[in-house]
Amino acid sequence: MLLTFLNSLHSDSYLVMLLSLVGLWLMGTVFSYPGVVVTESQKGAIPINQIGFQTGKFVGTALRGPVNVPILITRYSQFVNIFGPRTTTSYLHDAVRMWFENVDAPCMVVRAINSGAVKATKTLIKAGVAQVETATVVGTIGASGAGNATVIVTSAGMSGSPITLNVAVANNDTASQVATKIRTALNANATIAARFTIGGSGADITLTRVAAAANDATLNVSIDNGTCTGLTSAPTSANTTAGVADVDVLRIDSLGPGADYNYAASPPHGISFVYVDGVLSIYDAGQLKEQYRNVTYNAYGAATNFINGHSERAQITWLDTTMNPDNYSSATGLASGADGTAVTATQIVGSESASPKTGIYAFARNDLGLGFLMAPGYTTTAVGNALIDVAERFRHLALVDSTFGNSTSQAITERNNYASTHGRAVYCYGWVQVVDQDTGGLKWVPRSPIRAAHIARSHSQPGGIANVGAGVDYTLRNVPLDVQNGAVGLETDVNTILDDLTQGELNIKGIDVARNFASQGYGLVHWAARTISPEVLFQFLHVPIILSVIAESVEIGLKPFVFRVVDGQGRLASEIKGTIDGLLWNLWNDDSLFGRTSKDAFHVKLHSSFTELEQGIIKVDIFVKPVPIAERIDVTLFRVALGYDFKTGEVKIGDAELLAAAA
Repeated sequence: MLLTFLNSLHSDSYLVMLLSLVGLWLMGTVFSYPGVVVTESQKGAIPINQIGFQTGKFVGTALRGPVNVPILITRYSQFVNIFGPRTTTSYLHDAVRMWFENVDAPCMVVRAINSGAVKATKTLIKAGVAQVETATVVGTIGASGAGNATVIVTSAGMSGSPITLNVAVANNDTASQVATKIRTALNANATIAARFTIGGSGADITLTRVAAAANDATLNVSIDNGTCTGLTSAPTSANTTAGVADVDVLRIDSLGPGADYNYAASPPHGISFVYVDGVLSIYDAGQLKEQYRNVTYNAYGAATNFINGHSERAQITWLDTTMNPDNYSSATGLASGADGTAVTATQIVGSESASPKTGIYAFARNDLGLGFLMAPGYTTTAVGNALIDVAERFRHLALVDSTFGNSTSQAITERNNYASTHGRAVYCYGWVQVVDQDTGGLKWVPRSPIRAAHIARSHSQPGGIANVGAGVDYTLRNVPLDVQNGAVGLETDVNTILDDLTQGELNIKGIDVARNFASQGYGLVHWAARTISPEVLFQFLHVPIILSVIAESVEIGLKPFVFRVVDGQGRLASEIKGTIDGLLWNLWNDDSLFGRTSKDAFHVKLHSSFTELEQGIIKVDIFVKPVPIAERIDVTLFRVALGYDFKTGEVKIGDAELLAAAA
């Protein structure tokens, strides 16, 4: 019928109308004007972006910085700007430094604190007006009128108000002399002097509020004869200047809690600032580090969002959005910051139920990407198991440090405290010596950050995520070595080099070590690649990484297909399969999956019953073969006779020279 209709059309005008009608018919779109509507859509398989596995994730302590929130760090200097200088009680600085020395990849840092930690702060104000009250002495003490004049000071909020003072006066004292004696008595009273500055001249007595505050209508200074005579009663003083309270306008807080933010002028230390005409300049140790313009009440929203989103030292809160604070033209410091009590393994582990999540569990999120999870230097079982728990559930690789000084037998015992069926954990045995950046001497540090960095670095080499970051290409940088006996660089119970026999025992237990091959010209290298999984299929660390990358990539990549129509003709199934096939083909082509052809390396199968389809369920099975690694190369060397024929395996008998000539 449609074809008959087409054959009946000849003119261009009819053709335009036809295209419009066909467009409406195909799209189900209704519009009332003549013309053609083109709607863009997508069809077929959708390419999946392969998720990376190169981000280090560290939990530890620092003198400064945000707490219990993952902060993305792209260079070591940025880390120092945010988290402050090194501290002898933490390995976090060493870990981040070693990470960036060994890999060109970002990391994330969570700072843990204990109770009592407080931010440093300073509130900028719009200065108010100090209230001034004036009392006047009237009269003269008579020739025989000596005694005590009575002064009564009343003020709301003043302790003991009203306060009555008896002031001794002498015969013939003038009003000015009496006023002088009253001023002296008022200054001598600690309560009054703490609240007011006492002044005035002649017969006048002024009380000026030390701190600006809202006008106190009850403020009064009453003067009268007590036991003296000659004064005219002056029960009511004059409110010379009405009080206006200071207004808290803008609060500047340190980025996180810590005493290291507290400002000291000499020598300069901590955070200070200058605020002049809407320009906020932030100094660290007396050096200008950040400057922000248009920090004014009429742009408070934009200013707050920008500073709080960019500053590596401070955060601001606008307390009164109707005015600007006064200028602070000289360096004004943050104060009252505190470190709190010492952090323990409990704070490093943290809590997943807290809001926000704390410690290691601050990484228990789906939006942070894949990577390596560590708490350098914290070797308690609780910390290790928390690392493994988060790694298992969020597809990371946990690197658990051994206790410093463990013997090989102690290392085996400690490693047995941990379990990870799917291999998302590596037990790093042995600490390494590096140059202390503060003293220039040597210091022991946990090996996990370098181990993780080498795995991440290997992912940029041929083989991609199938690499394990081990072998002679992965020497530990900045690690001094004693070529003769290997005593420097790796910590064991007897401080000696590991031999093949000892490592064989450790390797079976899934214990990751470094070996000293300095005498062979290589140095200290990572010489292991096993996880703590007892399962053969998950014993090498690249396997859980490959599976995590596939799972994460597929989970994100298939989202465009959710709520799509299941057509019943296999089109949707084909598109989903094609999308996954594309990801896996790239992994196979990059030598991460094993097989002579892609069909040998992976298989994607979609299967759903009618009942499952009615419930909106499409089931997909993905079968993959991660490539194995050459952990052990078994070489047999044969000595054969001169007459041995390599093609036939036979030994020829005869005169070698004649045989050669005959050939």
